Amino acid sequence: MRSNQDITERKQAEQELRESEARFRTLAESSPLAIFVNREDKVVLANPAAAKLFGTSSPDQLIGRSALDLFDPASRSLVRERIRVDSEEVPLVEVRILRLDGTSVDVEATASPFLDQGVKAIQVLLRDITERKQAEQELRESEARYRALAERSPLTIFVSRNKKDNDEILLVNEACLKLFGASSPEELVGRSAMDLFHPDSRAHVRKPIRKGTSRTIPFIEAQIVRLDGTPVDVDVSAAPLLGQGLPAVQVVLRDITERKEAERARLRAQKFFRDTFEHADVGIAHVNSTDGTYLRVNPRLCDMVGYSREELLATTFATVTYPDDVEKNVAPFQRMLAGEQSGHACDTRYLRKDGSIVWVHLNIVPIRKEDGTPDYNLAVITDISERKQAEDEIQRLNTGLEERVQERTEELSATNLKLEEATRAKSDFLASMSHELRTPLNSIIGFSGIMLQGLAGDLNEEQSKQLGMINNSGQHLLELINEVLDLTKIESGQDRPTIRKVRVGAVAREMFDTVGPMAEAKGIDMRWTCPEGLRLIRTDKFRVGQILLNLMGNAVKFTEHGYVSVAVSQDGSGVVIAVKDSGCGIATEDLERVFDDFYQVSPHVSAKSEGTGLGLTVSRRLAESIGARIEVTSEPARGSAFTLHIPERSRERDLPVGQSRIEF
Repeated sequence: MRSNQDITERKQAEQELRESEARFRTLAESSPLAIFVNREDKVVLANPAAAKLFGTSSPDQLIGRSALDLFDPASRSLVRERIRVDSEEVPLVEVRILRLDGTSVDVEATASPFLDQGVKAIQVLLRDITERKQAEQELRESEARYRALAERSPLTIFVSRNKKDNDEILLVNEACLKLFGASSPEELVGRSAMDLFHPDSRAHVRKPIRKGTSRTIPFIEAQIVRLDGTPVDVDVSAAPLLGQGLPAVQVVLRDITERKEAERARLRAQKFFRDTFEHADVGIAHVNSTDGTYLRVNPRLCDMVGYSREELLATTFATVTYPDDVEKNVAPFQRMLAGEQSGHACDTRYLRKDGSIVWVHLNIVPIRKEDGTPDYNLAVITDISERKQAEDEIQRLNTGLEERVQERTEELSATNLKLEEATRAKSDFLASMSHELRTPLNSIIGFSGIMLQGLAGDLNEEQSKQLGMINNSGQHLLELINEVLDLTKIESGQDRPTIRKVRVGAVAREMFDTVGPMAEAKGIDMRWTCPEGLRLIRTDKFRVGQILLNLMGNAVKFTEHGYVSVAVSQDGSGVVIAVKDSGCGIATEDLERVFDDFYQVSPHVSAKSEGTGLGLTVSRRLAESIGARIEVTSEPARGSAFTLHIPERSRERDLPVGQSRIEF
């Protein structure tokens, strides 16, 4: 009985084994995974998927082959270690097989031992991972390209990976370092992305950055905080990435500091315009360039014409224009509509709502769109009613004033005529009296001189003294009379210059020698400078000599000690003669008046000045008569410098009409 029972159990077990093998074969035949069984290092079973994987049409092509021969040589050591009959189940491992055509294929393999008809065997499962490996390679290449692109991008980019409602920065580019003021990636990588944003912006950006997003988030405005604590306005955009199996987000930041500043400037400009428009002291309106309707008006214009803003916006500019002035104001609008670029300004009349008239100055400027077509006209209106009233009053006053001016002009003309006649009579009288005045003086001077020489008999000491005083007084009086007569002759035109070739250097030296004794008597050093070979110039020799004698005589007269220098020079324009002294000098306030008629500068305490005050006046008139000029510079207590500029040629046209004669 015992033996029968044992067979029955064995038979039952064998039947179950055959059924299990049948189920295994059926399952293996239909499995999409490549399966083969290795027993005693030989393939004893392979399914169609294995045949397809190894590049054969029949599993029989694999039966009997060494299992190790089915693997790439580089993978055999790993396979030999893992696929052993005495090993436990082998977890998934990546290896490479050899197809029958010699090509290699990446696979994922697992093995598990079992008993096959009482013999230990290994069941090997293979899954082709070529596509996955290719995808992984493409992913690595894509990540490399992404890193290279991100590094070169001018935009600020960082990648944040989320872990358990927290975020961690994985990658930053060079632009990101620059924006945040970091010197190396280590200062940012590993930090929470939220820490980079201003507290006021964190709630705004938390959802797309920390919680992840399934789509690209368009740019939103936020503020970041640089490492030095400075806030910066940015645009933020987020896009989903897959990083190491965890949700990751690519964040792009764009510095909008300049844009925000421009927006703030634009808002300030808009506010400035609104404030100017609303509070301006002149009327301002935007007028439709086609039909003349008001588009915008300010309160001042409403006050000016007595209409409310709503009433004006419902009308045209013609409504408030005085009827007689409408046509002249419509014409500029039509020209600007036709393309005229310039504006128009005019004084016109507006008709207030109560019927009264207000004078305004209207300035219209065409405002055009970017394509040049008319947009609207800007009108600036200034109330000039008070100005018009003032102009009318001024006009009335001007009319009366013109009449009075005409009367006074006629009276002045009559007075001037009488004055000219009196001046002419005075000049004629003095000119005609020249011989009558000089003859007795010459007699007095001459006879007193004879007596002083003892030709009329011996004189005692007192008589010599008295006669000397008579002679000196006569000579002084003759000098004064000569100056007055010289001025009179110049004014009357009786004495005209004679223009001829002159050696001005010789004339100057003659006058220098003339005043020499007077300077020597005072102990004054006389200095002379004149180059050789001066060219002849055409001028009046006598007048040049008289001018220089006056200038040098004055220099000696007003110099008590020191020097008087005379320097002659010549250039392309003519001859220059500078007379300088170290005398008492002239005050600044007197410099412009020293050439006035009968003006005498207050004498220095040590300089006794006598005369009419006509010496310099006569000198300047003589200089002007030959086209020359005299310049003066001076400093009190340090001396003066009078410079005579004589032109190369004194032409007839340079002289007053009727006051020159030219000799050749």
